[in-house]
Amino acid sequence: MDLGLKDKGVIVTGGSKGIGLAIAEGFAREGAKVSICARNAETLEQARAQIAGHGGVAHAAPCAVGDNAALEAYVAAAHGALGAVQAPGKQDMADDIAFILGNQ
Repeated sequence: MDLGLKDKGVIVTGGSKGIGLAIAEGFAREGAKVSICARNAETLEQARAQIAGHGGVAHAAPCAVGDNAALEAYVAAAHGALGAVQAPGKQDMADDIAFILGNQ
């Protein structure tokens, strides 16, 4: 299936296991560049390697998404690793962060 995600930057929070990892792998199989975050650095690295196994760019960083400053730093790092990461209908990284934090 081609969802038109080739080379698009995607962020998946809670992406180190379970549904989050399955979603991240689905994006990677579609050719997206994927960044995941979660609180546990050990499981994150295992998940990053699993996602990278699909042949694309995979980035991972620990982040407690309830901490706005940590989340902003993570999104900035994801932008650096993946290039552009665009929230739907948003124009730049500041818009992306606002979207993710729920300040749409």
